[in-house]
Amino acid sequence: MLIGKTVEDYLSSPIFPLVAGLLLGGFGLFAMWVAADDTLFHILALFLTVCGFSAAAYGLMGTLEDKQPKRLTKIERQEVLALSQSLKVRYPTYTLKVHKLKEKHQMLHEKFPEVRAYAEEFNHRLKMFQSGLAELETLLHDNLRKHAPVIDNDNVDGVAKKIIWSDKQLALTQLGTALKTLVETESPVVPEDYRSVLSQIRKDFKKLDGGVTLYHELLTTCTRETDPYDVIQALKEEVEGIDALIAQHEAELQRLETTTVTQYEMSKMALSMFQERFDEFKADCEV
Repeated sequence: MLIGKTVEDYLSSPIFPLVAGLLLGGFGLFAMWVAADDTLFHILALFLTVCGFSAAAYGLMGTLEDKQPKRLTKIERQEVLALSQSLKVRYPTYTLKVHKLKEKHQMLHEKFPEVRAYAEEFNHRLKMFQSGLAELETLLHDNLRKHAPVIDNDNVDGVAKKIIWSDKQLALTQLGTALKTLVETESPVVPEDYRSVLSQIRKDFKKLDGGVTLYHELLTTCTRETDPYDVIQALKEEVEGIDALIAQHEAELQRLETTTVTQYEMSKMALSMFQERFDEFKADCEV
């Protein structure tokens, strides 16, 4: 069935009369040359030549007609007209979006030193807290050994003192756990991740700039209405792809900006609250 369909398509194609006509015309010319003085054979060969080249001319005209762009149907023209009207609004809007995206990218890029500096400050304060907790643990153990001789398990005061030192040890453990939680949940944006997002977006700047050309080409194609519908559809899909790309990068930059500010504020507040707890516990241990 498939073979029959293929043969039928070939026979109905203008290529078939073109090829067949050239073969017949060529054979006719050869026959005229062979006919020599035989008048009847010469006439038959001439007739075959004329028919062959006529068929070839018919096939050539059909081939040239197939290469002419097909006119748009009424429905296609309506779709192209609607698309053209839409592009007249979307084209300048897209150009403005690209400009705004680059501006925001530059602004966030210029803030990178601040992001890196704060991350370094945050890590430095964490190390100070960790060292401070280690010192407090040593202080707590020293005080416990110093007071151990006067702690009497058979005496109410002695038992009370022992409970106090046990509570301080528990509070120190809780502080250590709180510091670990702070690191896991309240850390600022990692500078390397921040820079990676900006770098990935910057790599697509060339594609986004090319989108301006795509928009112009699609609008021009829709306006002249002489290009095949499938060409218009292909350009439309490319434009939709570039629209999706810029929307993705807009969302990424907005998310990066919001996350950076939020994590900065949350981490700063968390450090301040932990500092208060740390100072209170340190003062209590030194009593």
